[in-house]
Amino acid sequence: MTLASRVTKMTLASRVTKMTLASRVTKMTLASRVTKMTLASRVTKMTLASRVTKMTLASRVTKMTLASKVTKMTLASRVTKMTLASRVTKMTLASRVTKMTLASRVTKMTLASRVTKMTLASRVTKMTLASRVTKMTLASKLIAATKFNKRKLIELAKYAHDLELEIIEEDDYKDLCKERRQISTIEGQSHYVIDVREVTDWTVDVRGVPSVETGDIMIYLLSTCQWSDD
Repeated sequence: MTLASRVTKMTLASRVTKMTLASRVTKMTLASRVTKMTLASRVTKMTLASRVTKMTLASRVTKMTLASKVTKMTLASRVTKMTLASRVTKMTLASRVTKMTLASRVTKMTLASRVTKMTLASRVTKMTLASRVTKMTLASKLIAATKFNKRKLIELAKYAHDLELEIIEEDDYKDLCKERRQISTIEGQSHYVIDVREVTDWTVDVRGVPSVETGDIMIYLLSTCQWSDD
């Protein structure tokens, strides 16, 4: 009984020792796990802190980048405004110069128009006076001064002035008038139609008037019908 009791006690003591060792191993295992969990927690915290730091730095860089972009945009906006203001100033100056140029041209055109009108008026006056003198001269020489003849005479006078022809002072009207009154027959004979002014023996029954078949028809054909000398 005594040996059995001792063996039982020893067995119990052994079991208690094993349980104590097992309890210690369990505690150490738990302590090791707690230590690992603590280290893991610290690593996690450090990782989170590192991520927060990185995110903070990234946020700061983003803010600085945005601030830099805003600054660049502000500067670009100012440059654009200055450029637009410069263009507006140039356009305003160009518009003023254009208006001044147009005003100068209008003034020159107005002056030129006035000078042209005065020149034309002067020419018309000279032509009118020349026409009146020509008409009076032709009327004094009993030459029909129709518009056609007058225009032709004025053109001939202009051509003669441009060609600087020699001015004949001698009055050859009588010879020319006689030549115009010359009539040539088929046989080659020449007859002169008597001038109306040469008729001196006027009578009541107009017997001294030349034959109608000669003088009147000749003058009518030359003056009224505009026949040529040929």
